[in-house]
Amino acid sequence: MLVKPSDRALFKNQNYMLLWLGQAISQFGDAISFVAIPLLVFQLSGSPINLTLSFVIETVPWIVLGPIAGVFIDRWNKRTVMMAMDLIRCVIVGCIFFTENVYLLYALGFLIQSAAAIFAPARSSFIPQLVKKEHYVKAIALSHVAFQTVQVMGPIVAAAVIGWLGLRMAFIVDSMTFLLALLFCVMIKHVETSANDTVRRPFLTSLKEGISYIGKSVVLRHVTYINLLKAVIQSFIMIGTLLYMKELFHVKGARSDQLYSLMIGIMAFGTILGTWLIGVKEAVIHRRFLILGGLSLQGICLLLIAAAPNVYVLGSLFFVSGFALSGATSPVSAFYAEHTNDHIRGRVYSVTNATLQMASIIAFIVAGAIANYSSGTLLFTVAGLLLLLCTPLLILATRSSLSTVTTNVILRPQDAMEKVEK
Repeated sequence: MLVKPSDRALFKNQNYMLLWLGQAISQFGDAISFVAIPLLVFQLSGSPINLTLSFVIETVPWIVLGPIAGVFIDRWNKRTVMMAMDLIRCVIVGCIFFTENVYLLYALGFLIQSAAAIFAPARSSFIPQLVKKEHYVKAIALSHVAFQTVQVMGPIVAAAVIGWLGLRMAFIVDSMTFLLALLFCVMIKHVETSANDTVRRPFLTSLKEGISYIGKSVVLRHVTYINLLKAVIQSFIMIGTLLYMKELFHVKGARSDQLYSLMIGIMAFGTILGTWLIGVKEAVIHRRFLILGGLSLQGICLLLIAAAPNVYVLGSLFFVSGFALSGATSPVSAFYAEHTNDHIRGRVYSVTNATLQMASIIAFIVAGAIANYSSGTLLFTVAGLLLLLCTPLLILATRSSLSTVTTNVILRPQDAMEKVEK
């Protein structure tokens, strides 16, 4: 496939490519830790409840700090914020290598996610300052491709590292990726644009603008509903997969850890393939049908996973499930990108992240309770049924909004506030 002129212009943007490369490297390390942390928690505690607790603790910063951070990120130098958060995470992740106490691991996980909750909206808000407006959706798509690629490679490398060097070496690898990301960020030659009027607004007013902006945008509100459903399902999949490997296939130790890593990698590979196909066919298939069709197909796959007779069938179903998930990934992000004003992105993304993490924390608690009294099989069954029951409701809810979106309608922050005050 030939590279379009607009794509070549994006690749020639040195500042954006430095940011993209640095974050691709750090996300690679994250993908390894994403697999390694639950395994270490389970290794230290041996309890599904403790495993659930670790997920819950790591989501709290996104709920508490996320919306607050969004207000200040719209005021601060975003490049400086990103460098500081990379340095903090480099140090903290390295400390996990020496951790022998599960409660200390909880504390370190909380600090890592606190830095991540500040970093994520800063990065999302920084991209529009590095690329032209007509290239923004392309930049988002390229970032998603990088993320999904490392989601494939990360678990595979994690399986190799865990098998050959031991579980804890995964955290050393992740720590080094944050250091590399920091160095790439330092190399970005960029002058931060002047502060917007958020600097002169009271804190609570600025926070309220971000919340009301989402509430008054029909498109953003509806794609947030979709993201909420995805967050709940992902929580069930995370706990269900780990327990499924250990319980149903009766494998223990490093082999079950490798099998868990492999399944997460296979699902991510399906997602990246689907993301690439969407980039080719998005003009042919409407985003609404990609989103809702993908959710339906994933629901069917999760129900079949619960009845998988062997690991080969299981791997195939994880691949198709990841492929289906891509239908509700890039299109949703494109809706957010097209319907959010640059000067309020930090607050919108932070509020959205906090909302999604709140849904995740509830889902993790429910999934942990189910797993404690049942098995990973039931978690997949519940997740599949939720998708198949909720998808028709989403079809009805989004029929009048997402199906008619043809232009990039963007509200100003003051417009959102005026609608609330009336």
